Amino acid sequence: MPDQVLYVANTSPSITDTIKVNGVGFNLTGSTVKFQARDPRSNTLIINAGGAQITLGNQVTSPGSVTYTPVSGDVATAYEVPPLVAWWNVTLASGAVQDTPESFNLFIRPHGQSRAADLCTVTDVRQYLRITLDQSRNDLIQAFISRGSPAVMKWCGCEFAPASTGLTRTFPLDITGGDLTIELAPWSLRTASTVTLSPEGAATVLTTAQYSLEPVQAPDGVYKRVKLSPFLGGVISPTALTFGYSKVAITGNWGFATVPDDVVQAVATIVARWMDVAQGQYQSSDIFDTTMRQTLPPADVKSAWALLGNYQNMTP
Repeated sequence: MPDQVLYVANTSPSITDTIKVNGVGFNLTGSTVKFQARDPRSNTLIINAGGAQITLGNQVTSPGSVTYTPVSGDVATAYEVPPLVAWWNVTLASGAVQDTPESFNLFIRPHGQSRAADLCTVTDVRQYLRITLDQSRNDLIQAFISRGSPAVMKWCGCEFAPASTGLTRTFPLDITGGDLTIELAPWSLRTASTVTLSPEGAATVLTTAQYSLEPVQAPDGVYKRVKLSPFLGGVISPTALTFGYSKVAITGNWGFATVPDDVVQAVATIVARWMDVAQGQYQSSDIFDTTMRQTLPPADVKSAWALLGNYQNMTP
């Protein structure tokens, strides 16, 4: 049976198959059938559907014909990377139980081709792969993009996407040393409207003379850290006395205004090579870790990671 696709929250279409023995449709009269599926990394059943979800066709004219109709619980969660492996579980009239082989994949996919935190588009990857007509892998490309983008941002310690406005984030301020510096990674700050010391207590809104956003010239259009004046008072708050650090709340606009072109190219390259290396089958997110990157031979992938390395920050 070919691979099957269902969409999250959609209870149609149904999946129809013919159960065969030695290549011939097997008459299922008197049998009960279940449709079962599992994550290939586990033996736990994700779908175990029987009863009203199963319809047997006319076993005289079409022996072995069976149809599974999903219910909302079966399609509540996406399973696309990796897909589920599926089969039919048959209990014969004699009481004997027999499973068909795990012979096909079941993709449960979310709708939509673009997400706010994606660092490239399906079109970017298709252009890299020089795919002009074949649309069959679009959903799989999208799945890799949506999983790879957060991994890239985590590794870089940069908030390439999405761009947000008017958002407040709170950071710890180490008061044990003389350098009152807050590292913002993995977040990236475009502009700050207010910087507030000890927002949980006697909040003090700092003036622009009491803090500095760095790097001062912000060559990438975002700031990586905030340095407070060493002459600033009030850093010893109840939180500091209890936990050894104060808190600073920063309200402003976060994330890169647009994803840099070299980041788009790098992520498209990595996703394309991921598909090529995996032969269309998801292996694991380990392709984004240092060991895997070092073992990937293609020069284009190494170049992609070198581009991303230009943005890498230290995450506290």
